[in-house]
Amino acid sequence: MKKNFRSTCRSSRKRHRKTDHQKAFTRRRFSNALQLHTSEARNMPRIITARLTKKRTPEGLFLCACTDPRFHSLLLMTDFSKFSGIPEPGVTLLLKPMEQVSATCWKAAAVSIIGREEYVSVQETLVKGSKDIPRIFPPEVREESAKIPEFFHASNLKQPAADPEDISIRSSLTRQDLRVLPFVTIDGEDARDFDDAIYVRRLSASDAVFELWVSIADVSQYVRPGSAIDREALKRGNSYYFPASVETMLPERLCNDLCSLRPDEDRLTLTARLGFDSLGNRKHTAFFPGIIRSRARLSYNRVHEAIPDAEHFHCNDPLLMRFPWLKDAAILANILLKKRLKRGSLDFDVPEIQFDIDHSEDDVRGACQRTRLFSHRIIEECMLAANEAAAEFLEQRNIPFLFRVHPAPDEERLLKLSDLLHNAGLKKRSLKRDISPKLLQDILHEAAGTPSEYIVSRFVLRSMMQARYDVSPGSHFGLASEAYCHFTSPIRRYADIVTHRAVYKALGDAIHMPGWKRLEHIADQCNQNERTAAEAEREISKRLGCLLLKKHIGETCRGVISSVMPFGFFTELGDPPLEGLVRLESLHDDWYDYDEKNFQLVGRRTGKIFRIGQEVTVRIADVNISLLDTLLEVTKDRRSPNFLSGKRCLQR
Repeated sequence: MKKNFRSTCRSSRKRHRKTDHQKAFTRRRFSNALQLHTSEARNMPRIITARLTKKRTPEGLFLCACTDPRFHSLLLMTDFSKFSGIPEPGVTLLLKPMEQVSATCWKAAAVSIIGREEYVSVQETLVKGSKDIPRIFPPEVREESAKIPEFFHASNLKQPAADPEDISIRSSLTRQDLRVLPFVTIDGEDARDFDDAIYVRRLSASDAVFELWVSIADVSQYVRPGSAIDREALKRGNSYYFPASVETMLPERLCNDLCSLRPDEDRLTLTARLGFDSLGNRKHTAFFPGIIRSRARLSYNRVHEAIPDAEHFHCNDPLLMRFPWLKDAAILANILLKKRLKRGSLDFDVPEIQFDIDHSEDDVRGACQRTRLFSHRIIEECMLAANEAAAEFLEQRNIPFLFRVHPAPDEERLLKLSDLLHNAGLKKRSLKRDISPKLLQDILHEAAGTPSEYIVSRFVLRSMMQARYDVSPGSHFGLASEAYCHFTSPIRRYADIVTHRAVYKALGDAIHMPGWKRLEHIADQCNQNERTAAEAEREISKRLGCLLLKKHIGETCRGVISSVMPFGFFTELGDPPLEGLVRLESLHDDWYDYDEKNFQLVGRRTGKIFRIGQEVTVRIADVNISLLDTLLEVTKDRRSPNFLSGKRCLQR
């Protein structure tokens, strides 16, 4: 094993003495490795992915190196007797572990060939396999989905309402004909499901100024409790999105056909009708099932061309001439955003990477950071308003449902943030357990435009707890909302289907609702699947990032230090936010000590400092896809352009 934390001073060439932090890290690393080896026999999956090496055992078995980061030290002596030939070294395989030979070695049987690791599809298969993400629907689910009726035929419906005033202003179980309203869907260019449509109109003779209509695909009408589709949807919990593929929660007939709000097609919906005054206060709320016919499938980019921000409208744009109400939607969204920020809601613009995939070559051509447009905010505010209205509607009627709860930051994280503010020269505040989101918002505003903006925003984000589903009432800290739930995405989230069923129950439907214990189980299942989806998204981003950076080994680029550890520091390589590690042992100009309180490395002789938020120029030294490692080295060449920078991609 490599010796860690060794740094050589060029003048003396003496071995760097390990600090207490480094010694503790080394002990933890060896301890974790031992725990991994002893637990592998218990946690070994039935099928595992590995890469074929050139080595062969005396027994005629071939050695394969595990590609799952959880078992990175594992070797598998593989039997290919059932294969017609031996694959080429470097090919990724599915193996079935058979017998443990030692702490780090198993005998295995080859199951199938996945492909070479430089292909995007192979990397996605590896992640899906390691996270145990379902890829094929069981036969009973496919059979059941094929038999689902469309539930309505246009010839059996009454004529559309002649005017919106003919539509119920109160919540009702009676399905309303909304086909007279010019609903549209607004999604990304590469969106794979269309489960929400909006329409906004101005009111005259009312205490409300704007009326927002949010129609959501009525998935609960097709997915009945206890059905095979329902059981499989709960098992999956949500859809799993990858740069080149998607594993949907629902069968294709539902998510891409019957439940997809495609233009010029009649679709069942569960609709929220919400009235707001000029300050964004909700004046009336109504929920009812409906039938809509979307007028257009719009993209964020196209809406952005017509409405670049809340104050500028290109009135001669054909889109606004066809849908003039989009201007009212933009005005209302801006009002709701200002109201939400005023009450203390946090508004993070988290860097999100988008990969440019060459599907014909199954390769990564490039990557860029998604840009958040005002058109995104229009939909975000409409969906947030509908989600809050649904939670309030159900809570007032004492209907059990899944709250979306976001706890306040824990005390330890707040203490670190308090120290950081003091060291950054900002006003030190008392950050206690009962901290308000408004206080964190003030901290972000104070740091904006200062040299400490990057590090403060990062630490505020890292101080956040993870949101979860819960059967018990709870507030959403990040949104500064007293009651919140997920209502607007039932095609891709099971929790939203539960919310729809609860709304139907509140409207007087006889639908069976799960009891308290069952609802707790559903919440736990959804939380676990949501974490799995987030982990899969992070891992595939790392894997494709490694594929991209591997093409640029030896090149230099600029970056920003994103975190500092006793063994080195991580650096984000500009745009996009791909990350690599500069190990302490690669810094040959001095001996560096880890200053935990100030989140920095300090040179003993030169006093040179590496701290979070600092810009550095680095060279890509090595890339290991199996370990998801990108190793960087600091260089003095500041003339080198950032080969990763370029035109920012627009978010889907």
